[in-house]
Amino acid sequence: MDIDAGRAGALVADLERQGATVRFEACDLREIEALKRAFAALKAALGPAAILVNNAARDDRHSWEDVTAEQFDERIAVNLRHMYFAIQAVAPDMIAASGGSIINFGSFGGRAPEACRSIRRRKRPCTA
Repeated sequence: MDIDAGRAGALVADLERQGATVRFEACDLREIEALKRAFAALKAALGPAAILVNNAARDDRHSWEDVTAEQFDERIAVNLRHMYFAIQAVAPDMIAASGGSIINFGSFGGRAPEACRSIRRRKRPCTA
């Protein structure tokens, strides 16, 4: 799944030239109903999932002081929220199969040391 169908299509074509079998579903992971439809389409084409790798993120660099509530909510939707619903989509099949693997990757951009460096430049204590 990917929001960028053009780049994903190029990757699919490259992988298929190398002999891989690939199934792609265009999906904006922030839209949970679209996410559910994409998982249903993949299940119909490939069968029940045995492995889920949640690896989507938006990692724009910015100052922690400048983040708005809207930006925060969008980052949570891209970097975290979809993972829960992706797990929800595949877990019943894994439970029925008595096994499976779920691997979650997260963005490294929100780590505390970046905020600490910014705080230290302003001569404030940092406890993170």
